[in-house]
Amino acid sequence: MGTMNGHKMARSSKLVGSPVYNAKGEEIGTVTDVLIAPSGGSSMAVLSVGKYVGKRDKMVAVPLSNFQMSEGKMLIPAADQLSLERMHEFVWKNFYSEGAG
Repeated sequence: MGTMNGHKMARSSKLVGSPVYNAKGEEIGTVTDVLIAPSGGSSMAVLSVGKYVGKRDKMVAVPLSNFQMSEGKMLIPAADQLSLERMHEFVWKNFYSEGAG
Protein backbone atom coordinates (compact mmCIF):
# COMPACT_ATOMS: atom_id res chain seq x y z
CA MET A 1 0.00 0.00 0.00
CA GLY A 2 1.28 3.44 -0.90
CA THR A 3 0.09 7.02 -0.64
CA MET A 4 -0.75 9.65 -3.24
CA ASN A 5 -1.69 13.20 -2.32
CA GLY A 6 -2.07 12.07 1.28
CA HIS A 7 -4.53 9.26 0.46
CA LYS A 8 -3.78 5.58 1.05
CA MET A 9 -3.84 3.67 -2.21
CA ALA A 10 -3.89 -0.04 -3.09
CA ARG A 11 -2.94 -1.63 -6.42
CA SER A 12 -5.90 -3.39 -8.05
CA SER A 13 -3.61 -6.28 -9.00
CA LYS A 14 -3.00 -6.84 -5.29
CA LEU A 15 -6.71 -6.62 -4.42
CA VAL A 16 -7.84 -9.39 -6.79
CA GLY A 17 -7.74 -12.67 -4.89
CA SER A 18 -7.72 -10.92 -1.51
CA PRO A 19 -10.09 -12.04 1.22
CA VAL A 20 -12.57 -9.47 2.54
CA TYR A 21 -13.46 -9.26 6.22
CA ASN A 22 -16.14 -7.60 8.34
CA ALA A 23 -15.63 -5.64 11.57
CA LYS A 24 -15.68 -8.90 13.57
CA GLY A 25 -12.74 -10.26 11.57
CA GLU A 26 -14.88 -12.86 9.80
CA GLU A 27 -13.97 -13.61 6.19
CA ILE A 28 -17.04 -12.72 4.13
CA GLY A 29 -15.83 -12.97 0.53
CA THR A 30 -12.95 -12.79 -1.93
CA VAL A 31 -12.26 -10.05 -4.49
CA THR A 32 -12.46 -11.51 -8.01
CA ASP A 33 -12.28 -8.25 -10.00
CA VAL A 34 -12.22 -4.47 -9.70
CA LEU A 35 -14.42 -2.35 -11.98
CA ILE A 36 -13.23 1.21 -12.54
CA ALA A 37 -16.07 3.62 -13.31
CA PRO A 38 -15.80 6.57 -15.66
CA SER A 39 -15.47 9.98 -14.04
CA GLY A 40 -18.29 10.56 -11.58
CA GLY A 41 -19.29 6.89 -11.45
CA SER A 42 -18.99 4.43 -8.59
CA SER A 43 -16.10 1.97 -8.93
CA MET A 44 -16.92 -1.51 -7.67
CA ALA A 45 -15.26 -4.65 -6.38
CA VAL A 46 -16.73 -7.94 -7.57
CA LEU A 47 -16.77 -10.43 -4.71
CA SER A 48 -17.20 -14.17 -4.61
CA VAL A 49 -19.44 -14.98 -1.65
CA GLY A 50 -21.06 -18.09 -0.25
CA LYS A 51 -20.15 -21.70 -0.69
CA TYR A 52 -22.95 -23.68 -2.29
CA VAL A 53 -22.62 -27.46 -2.53
CA GLY A 54 -22.53 -28.48 -6.18
CA LYS A 55 -22.72 -24.88 -7.43
CA ARG A 56 -20.32 -22.04 -8.08
CA ASP A 57 -19.95 -19.18 -5.64
CA LYS A 58 -22.29 -16.23 -6.01
CA MET A 59 -20.76 -13.03 -7.40
CA VAL A 60 -21.84 -9.61 -6.09
CA ALA A 61 -20.63 -6.08 -6.86
CA VAL A 62 -19.93 -3.77 -3.91
CA PRO A 63 -19.00 -0.07 -4.25
CA LEU A 64 -15.38 0.54 -3.33
CA SER A 65 -16.60 3.37 -1.09
CA ASN A 66 -17.95 0.66 1.28
CA PHE A 67 -14.43 -0.71 1.88
CA GLN A 68 -11.79 0.25 4.40
CA MET A 69 -8.18 -0.90 4.57
CA SER A 70 -6.89 -1.88 8.00
CA GLU A 71 -3.54 -3.48 8.70
CA GLY A 72 -3.32 -4.60 5.08
CA LYS A 73 -6.77 -6.22 5.12
CA MET A 74 -9.82 -5.22 3.10
CA LEU A 75 -12.84 -4.62 5.31
CA ILE A 76 -16.54 -3.98 4.76
CA PRO A 77 -17.24 -3.11 8.40
CA ALA A 78 -21.05 -3.19 8.30
CA ALA A 79 -21.38 -6.37 6.19
CA ASP A 80 -21.80 -10.00 7.11
CA GLN A 81 -21.91 -13.16 5.03
CA LEU A 82 -25.71 -13.27 4.93
CA SER A 83 -26.11 -9.64 3.81
CA LEU A 84 -23.74 -10.24 0.88
CA GLU A 85 -25.44 -13.50 -0.08
CA ARG A 86 -28.78 -11.64 -0.19
CA MET A 87 -27.49 -9.06 -2.69
CA HIS A 88 -28.42 -9.24 -6.35
CA GLU A 89 -26.04 -11.48 -8.24
CA PHE A 90 -23.51 -9.76 -10.49
CA VAL A 91 -23.71 -11.27 -13.98
CA TRP A 92 -21.00 -10.36 -16.48
CA LYS A 93 -23.25 -10.61 -19.57
CA ASN A 94 -25.67 -8.09 -18.00
CA PHE A 95 -22.78 -5.76 -17.24
CA TYR A 96 -21.59 -5.81 -20.85
CA SER A 97 -25.08 -5.55 -22.32
CA GLU A 98 -25.49 -2.23 -20.52
CA GLY A 99 -22.73 -0.75 -22.66
CA ALA A 100 -19.74 -1.18 -20.35
CA GLY A 101 -16.71 -2.94 -21.52
